[in-house]
Amino acid sequence: MIENTILKANREGRKALVFSMTYKDLWAVEAAAQVGFDAISLDGEHGAFSSSDVDDIVRVANGYGMSVMARVPNIQPNSLNLWLDRGIQGVVGPHIETREEAQQLADACLFPPDGWRSWGGVAARSSTMHTGSTRSTVASLALLSGPTGT
Repeated sequence: MIENTILKANREGRKALVFSMTYKDLWAVEAAAQVGFDAISLDGEHGAFSSSDVDDIVRVANGYGMSVMARVPNIQPNSLNLWLDRGIQGVVGPHIETREEAQQLADACLFPPDGWRSWGGVAARSSTMHTGSTRSTVASLALLSGPTGT
């Protein structure tokens, strides 16, 4: 797995330039790389992506040195795993209303000992499984919907 280009840009003191997509278009991924985008963002809540679509987008984007992040449909662990196991390096969790939901999202994105993400998928096994930490490779962001709790 490549270095997370969004986190790298942030460490360098700049904002990452991210190209957003709602459907699979590998030509658009290549064009984004050619004009200097740092990463690709997939809208998995409102867009249409199959697991094989995400696999293809991640493969092409990573080949050009770009990370892929996704706004996922929900923050259920099994849903998050379907996206993370494809090799995405950033998750935007929608409809977060409480501190506990934000913590659930963060924990589900990180392998033990940092979280409780389960191990699986070719991309996951080939990258961070043997390092013992996903903190430096996976970014989890909460999309706040409104204060309903703590």
